[in-house]
Amino acid sequence: MTSTAGIEEVGLVEGQGKCELVETGGGVKRVRLLLTIGLVGLVTVSASQVLGTSTALPLMEKALGHTRVFGWFFSGFALVGLVGISVVPIVERRYGIRRTLWLCASIFSVGLVFASLSQNAYELLAARAVQGLGTEPVIVVAYILAGRYFDGRAASKLFAILASAWVLPSLMVPGLAGWVAQNFSWRWDFVGLVPFVIVAQLVCQGAIKGASELLPDDSGSKPYISSAASWNSRLLFLGGVLVSVLSLSLREGIVKYPVFVLSAVAVGMGLRGLVTKLAVQRPLRFYVLLLQRAAIAIGCFGLEGFIPLIINASKGVTPALAGVAITAATILWTTGSWVQARYAGTVQLLVRLRVGWLIAVVGVVFTAVTALDSGLSFLWPAMFWGISNFGMGIIHPAISVEVLSLRGTETASVTSVMQMVDTSAVGFGTGLIGVILGAGTTVAGVGRSYVHLSHQSILFAVGVSAVAAFAALLSTFGSVVGL
Repeated sequence: MTSTAGIEEVGLVEGQGKCELVETGGGVKRVRLLLTIGLVGLVTVSASQVLGTSTALPLMEKALGHTRVFGWFFSGFALVGLVGISVVPIVERRYGIRRTLWLCASIFSVGLVFASLSQNAYELLAARAVQGLGTEPVIVVAYILAGRYFDGRAASKLFAILASAWVLPSLMVPGLAGWVAQNFSWRWDFVGLVPFVIVAQLVCQGAIKGASELLPDDSGSKPYISSAASWNSRLLFLGGVLVSVLSLSLREGIVKYPVFVLSAVAVGMGLRGLVTKLAVQRPLRFYVLLLQRAAIAIGCFGLEGFIPLIINASKGVTPALAGVAITAATILWTTGSWVQARYAGTVQLLVRLRVGWLIAVVGVVFTAVTALDSGLSFLWPAMFWGISNFGMGIIHPAISVEVLSLRGTETASVTSVMQMVDTSAVGFGTGLIGVILGAGTTVAGVGRSYVHLSHQSILFAVGVSAVAAFAALLSTFGSVVGL
């Protein structure tokens, strides 16, 4: 970003591979407003995809069968998305942020169309993989824009606003998606999103173009230089994650656990190589924050896609009613994000993390307890899942802002590594929980009319989330040096 006129107009300070906006005039407010509008559009479409498909999942299982492979409905989406995430810094650096965004949206739209045409579970899983290849990198693009043009409290407010972008979809999409799936077809929950992807793209592209008039984006004019060591680390990390998730599907035997351990070692070595290459400030702090993000991905995102299925099976309610849990979770996550933004400047990071994780642990534990109690309404597990998300909503944006403040190189590379950790943890968490639930699932009734999950499988599945959250809570007491 070398335009002198742009620097003078919006007030830029260039340093450490990033141009930071400084509050020197009205131009910066206009830049941030335009980018916020564009990012809100992207997040709204992404939220609709997650909430809609999660709500309709029970009907997809009944229609297509093969319930034991549906753990890959989410983990396959996340794992293939890792490929896109790993190359975003290269594409963005070479072609610019706008072309990168167009490419991601096009791939996502193709995946939605293919999913609506699926005739069996395996075709649907393949379509979901294509969706992940297009959708997951969009999150990295959002972080690139946030890290490039927002800092300090402005970044905290941005993440709270983006969390708020989930509220309207959470109020409308679960019930609407369940109603559409029940009365028409679950296929419309996929293809019906395509027009909204197009509209969101137009809004976001216009916002970035408007911002670029004040702050030219020259990222596409600079060649991306990547060493062999960097690529080796990426391949080691991606390969380790893929093998670890695949090992979950292996039958019990002497091969399963050694394969899992070796793949976990490969993930650790790959992550270390990536972080070393980034040369971030205070690497120990960076490692701890990445592990905290991984715990959120496993403890919250890994389980959330299955929450409507668990409530549907344990309480016997319709998918539309089971979607209330997702709505409650989204609203309370957003509330937690705004609470975090309000106290970001006055309460230490360590205190915010401890409070958030304590709330999350309590919420997850009571989600399991109330889901398994047949005498309680479905509203109880929905409420406690929402409470756990309130805690996660405090933690997630706090870590995002802190990670962006630690970068020592370009924002694209740092956010790519952060999102790679998030997505791999989601893939592992959903894969593990999917295997657990699949082992305890039966589909019965005339016309495959209902799904039954054993109490043991529900307990173990929610237990994975609880253990991840509790481990993260303990780490805040044992890693004071890192935080």
